[in-house]
Amino acid sequence: MATQQADVIKPKDNTCKVLIIEDDHDLNRLYQLQLQSFGLPLQLDAVNDGFQGLLRAGEWEPDIIITDLLMPNMDGFAMLEALQQHRLSKQPFIIAITALSPEDVKDRGGLPDSIVLMHKPLDFNKLKNLIREQFEI
Repeated sequence: MATQQADVIKPKDNTCKVLIIEDDHDLNRLYQLQLQSFGLPLQLDAVNDGFQGLLRAGEWEPDIIITDLLMPNMDGFAMLEALQQHRLSKQPFIIAITALSPEDVKDRGGLPDSIVLMHKPLDFNKLKNLIREQFEI
């Protein structure tokens, strides 16, 4: 997990918009169900590859992006690089989830320090606490 923590973000109307980008249908659904069960003021949307994620992020401007790194069409690495170049009007808090080892992530170019890296299987309690701390909800 990245050590640098971004400033606390205060979303409009205290509802955090969360975009889930995961190609595995079952994991995508599991992430949605778990996030809904947190009891936090979250508005969810989900897509299944990096290209769709890039488009949806530009349209919807989520507060949080939770993305897999290994996906078809456009993987998470390429999507995150494109997001950095695109510069949305507000920068989302990004959590990358992967089964890759830290060394494999580094070998593929690494991730910016502002992106939190979590490993599969995902610890949903850590995810919930991370979201609560980041957004003070």
